[in-house]
Amino acid sequence: MSKRDLASPLFKGGLFPVELFDYTYSLSQQAAEGKIDFTQLEKKIFKMVKVFGALLMEEILRQADELIYQSKEHDGKSEGFREMGIQNLFGEILYRRRIYRTTGDFRYPLDEKLGIEKKQTISPTLSQVSAYLATQNSYRQSARILEQFELYMSHQRIHKAVQEQGERINKHREQMPENEIKRKAEIVLVESDGVYVSLQGKDRNKYGTNLEIKNGCIYEGWEAENPAKTEYRLKNPKVIATTDSSKEYWEKVDNYLQKTYEIEKVGLFVFGSDGSSWEKKGLKLTQDPYIRSTNSTFIDGLNKSLDLGSLQSLIPLKQ
Repeated sequence: MSKRDLASPLFKGGLFPVELFDYTYSLSQQAAEGKIDFTQLEKKIFKMVKVFGALLMEEILRQADELIYQSKEHDGKSEGFREMGIQNLFGEILYRRRIYRTTGDFRYPLDEKLGIEKKQTISPTLSQVSAYLATQNSYRQSARILEQFELYMSHQRIHKAVQEQGERINKHREQMPENEIKRKAEIVLVESDGVYVSLQGKDRNKYGTNLEIKNGCIYEGWEAENPAKTEYRLKNPKVIATTDSSKEYWEKVDNYLQKTYEIEKVGLFVFGSDGSSWEKKGLKLTQDPYIRSTNSTFIDGLNKSLDLGSLQSLIPLKQ
């Protein structure tokens, strides 16, 4: 039986280049003769798919840039090409596109359409993956995990990806419009706590051995998860976290409260913590005088000591 007869309709249809067809047949022969096991076959195919994916991505980006140029859907005059490497799930690709001169400025139309930021050398997807790994492992361990998939990033680069991802999230939150209809609530609770993480490398010289992540959860009490009321969950929870100063943390909390709630229609604001000094500053730093009034209270160890019934008894009588 010839190679052509052995091939599936997918390959006979001419969707893949001859070189790929020959390579797959070579792997088939090796597998049939017992020269490679399943793990080796899996790795070879994975590597082949990555190479093919990188070439395909480079070609698609090249064509997209050419289409923009031909369609004249851009401002300014082309000043030639600029190129850089971008790490992505297929490895590193050469990203080559045109730069255009406008009045007193330069633009990359393809970057703008793809959402590529200035000097971005790692794809958004790979940035998200590496940032997630770093939440579960050290930066060095995360780098070793990525190496298993032939994705080579230094632990310093993973750390930078974590920072960039955090900046994107904060930027997105800041640009979110205010809720058109603000909520009313009987009770709004703000729990704050600090978590320390061990630092590595240059960060130790800059911040010390540990860095505190200030995090908080804002919610409206608890609600039953089932009719039998055997389990409960937080009602409308919102998590806020930052490594900034306590003042900046409370500004983020205050900003969320102002955007989300009809402040004067909230029965009671409760600020709770385990007693750390920065956690007690919430009432003092909030900008709204109504929240700072008798319509709010501070309780140490909130999540340990009170239930919804106890909190309801603190709500002042309406005039």
